[in-house]
Amino acid sequence: MDKMKKLKNNFWWIVVSILLVGLIFAEEYYINLFKDTGIIHLHAFLIILITFGIFSVAWIQLSGIRKTAKDEFLLEVDKRYSSTEIMEARVILQEFYCATRREGLKDGSFEHNKLISEEITATWKKKDASKKFIRLMNFLYLLETMAYFCNNNHISGVDIKELLGGSMKRNFEWFEELIYKFQKKNSKDCYKEIIKFCKVTK
Repeated sequence: MDKMKKLKNNFWWIVVSILLVGLIFAEEYYINLFKDTGIIHLHAFLIILITFGIFSVAWIQLSGIRKTAKDEFLLEVDKRYSSTEIMEARVILQEFYCATRREGLKDGSFEHNKLISEEITATWKKKDASKKFIRLMNFLYLLETMAYFCNNNHISGVDIKELLGGSMKRNFEWFEELIYKFQKKNSKDCYKEIIKFCKVTK
């Protein structure tokens, strides 16, 4: 169905392009035929009109291509977010979220997020938590990819918020301690996209 729609759109784009080129040749013929009658202003007017038409059609076509590319990317991200390995990581995060709830501590507060962050960081060097750590890293890699595309205006923060069911900033706060430990050990460029995104959206 999508292929048929694309073929139909391309067909109409070709038809419109041929008509516009035909108008240019017809207009040139008309001007040469009546160049001695003083209708020179019609030439300029038609050139402007045709140029405007070409740019309008090109802009509409380009907008459609961009929207299609964005939709396809969001669909792929959605598939990745719903994949088995990411679902496993989300389950682990939910377990940490529940395990760190305390009486008198507001859910999702800075203090609560810090406790979750400590739980995540603890999986880094625990031998019996290696599988959890790898799954959590897969989730973090996905967040970094999302942040990269947001930072480069391919998708919006609103799109990602709807996909995640919450802000990326909250997820960043959970991984923040581990991210900075990675930067200290390896490179300051580690996970720079998600850091940049969360600083901009504060």
